[in-house]
Amino acid sequence: MSYNVEFDVAEVLEYDRTYNYIGPDQTDSNVSELFALKVRSCSKYFNQKIILAKPSNINIKQIPMVGEFVLIYKTFNQESTGVKRRETWYYITSIDVQSSINENMLPGISDSLDQASIDKIKPGKNFDRKSISPLQPYEGDLLIEGRWGNSIRFSSTIDLNGPQDHYNVAVPWKGTNLQGSPIIVLSNGRENLANKKFVAEDIQNDASSLYLTTTQKLPAFKLNNTLRIGESESSFSKSQFIGVADRILLKAKTDIVALDSQKGIEILSPKIKIGIGPYEPVLQSTATVDLLRKIIEVIQTGFVDSSGAISTPINQSLVGIDLSKLKSTTIEIDKWRL
Repeated sequence: MSYNVEFDVAEVLEYDRTYNYIGPDQTDSNVSELFALKVRSCSKYFNQKIILAKPSNINIKQIPMVGEFVLIYKTFNQESTGVKRRETWYYITSIDVQSSINENMLPGISDSLDQASIDKIKPGKNFDRKSISPLQPYEGDLLIEGRWGNSIRFSSTIDLNGPQDHYNVAVPWKGTNLQGSPIIVLSNGRENLANKKFVAEDIQNDASSLYLTTTQKLPAFKLNNTLRIGESESSFSKSQFIGVADRILLKAKTDIVALDSQKGIEILSPKIKIGIGPYEPVLQSTATVDLLRKIIEVIQTGFVDSSGAISTPINQSLVGIDLSKLKSTTIEIDKWRL
């Protein structure tokens, strides 16, 4: 069985079925129409009729706004069999009419509305238009950009010795002569420029971000405090997992949180609390050893108090005590900050 597939461009009129479940208990629909849009054909061939169109891909949804345009096509639905064909309209992602990351409305085109009617059309019930800058693309990139300045970039090391004049924004990372080494950047909340100018992720100033690197260096990345184990955060050129935000919380619901390292673990903070309280201060090992040494010296040598009473040495066996055993060479705490 063969047939021609029909395509059209349609204007989005309503999306109530996308945000509200309409199941078999409802009188006007059933579960086969989940996420459907009400759209109007823009062509005379379909007489500009109103159509119910479902998303082409139910696993990845880019939900259009009212006044945006989608490409629609008609093909099989759930009632089709090997001997009969039943069809439904499906829509593919919004058409980039305005070259805008935030919204691409051009309402009224499908019905030749006057300007007064067009001005009354809103993109959604709660949608707030914003000026959002698109990401600077680099050769070979796969970019997924949300309407609000949130994105995932699948990129790679760029040959910085090659021509760069076709990029408006310089590549934020540096390679190590391994052209094409992959990097993934998840970024949320960044600066937006006027006139839809390109921007790139900024690990220091974006609201929050996650970087998965392979061989890239991140020269702009600076910690609040200086690392004392290994290379600095901006010069390290092997794979890194870097998360940046105003606050970072990790929760294990039913089991442990494990930190496993071959070289060392640094906690760079002026205040550290361990446990669930009540809290008590940690002894400073250096100060504790010095105090114990002075006490032992007094016990070994004796003393004369203010009244003239004499105390002689009471235990010479303390001479053999090795106080250095109280110190750890693998765990160190900043004595100036506690």
